[in-house]
Amino acid sequence: MAVTFQIIGYKKSGKTLITTALVRQLSAQQLRVGVLKHDAHASSMDVPGTDTARFSDAGAQAVLLQSANGTFYHQTTPQMPPVSALIAQLPATTDVILLEGFK
Repeated sequence: MAVTFQIIGYKKSGKTLITTALVRQLSAQQLRVGVLKHDAHASSMDVPGTDTARFSDAGAQAVLLQSANGTFYHQTTPQMPPVSALIAQLPATTDVILLEGFK
């Protein structure tokens, strides 16, 4: 079972800075790190004009992209899965999980 840390704070308080520093330090120690980020704002990982953005714009509730850069999942349904369900999607080999936000 992975060790889990949660980094919380106000907007622009340094959460991402701390999370990034932790990822670097833990990865340098050969630990496998997974990060889950919560954003209370209406952000999107689909870049306008890309195929995945077109699929989402057309009404797809979920888009999964597999590429040479990795696998990306974007769900647009308003129902948010519990954090435990998100953690369960991380590889079983994960040593440390960092949660940014989710307060």
